Amino acid sequence: MKRSKKGFTLIEMMIVLIIMGVLLTILIPTWNYFITQSKISTQNKNSRVIFNAAQTECIKQKFQIRNLKAEIESLEKQLASKQSQINTNKSQYLVDYGVNYSSTNAEFNDALTDPTKKDTWSTDKINEFNDWDNIRKMEETLVNLPDQIANAKSQYYLKNYNGKDDVTNEDVFKDFYFYWDGSTGISCDEDLNTLNRDPALDKAFADAITKGIETPENVAYKLHIKDYNVVSVVCAKNSNDRNIGAYPKQQNERSNSDIVHFDFSDAEN
Repeated sequence: MKRSKKGFTLIEMMIVLIIMGVLLTILIPTWNYFITQSKISTQNKNSRVIFNAAQTECIKQKFQIRNLKAEIESLEKQLASKQSQINTNKSQYLVDYGVNYSSTNAEFNDALTDPTKKDTWSTDKINEFNDWDNIRKMEETLVNLPDQIANAKSQYYLKNYNGKDDVTNEDVFKDFYFYWDGSTGISCDEDLNTLNRDPALDKAFADAITKGIETPENVAYKLHIKDYNVVSVVCAKNSNDRNIGAYPKQQNERSNSDIVHFDFSDAEN
């Protein structure tokens, strides 16, 4: 006796397909949501790591700025003190010898190269020469001080005031943005227009960020820094990605803009 072979009927297959379609309609958006949330969560974590790394670099920069300011003040005090002492000695020189001090005194300059010329001088003239030589030596110590002060000030202005010494409110550089795409780090305004900043400082921030994340070449960062404190960080896989993470405020949905035009108020509130 033969058994009859049974399979799925067309109606049964249609029912299964309809059920699968309904499930996919429900699952695909849910799956996409979880994928998006996973990406944003990763970017939020990256933003926190970079925030901490950049803040460490900011602390280093603060110390450098403090040291530069102290160096400038110390050098300026040295210059003023030595110049005051020289002026006092020159005034006394005029009182003692009845003539103004002159570094171009030919006879005394000859005696510097040939001390035997002093063998025939009187005691008074030797005393005058010694006082003249003391003033000359003090003036020599001032030669390099102005350049040292100028160099220290140049570094100080680069770190604080956009490289300018005629500072106005618009020039203050302590409120800026830093953008890094895995290979290039630039100080910039909010729309990534490059600012006139010391390249060594940009490299320092880029190095700090690079060390802070495991795969830096795949991520772009934009940091807001004010008074050498990190205010906020936004992070994405590339500058056009809308799955943006942020810190200290965490993102929980896709951004309406790319990282370049991200509204920092969303990250800082």
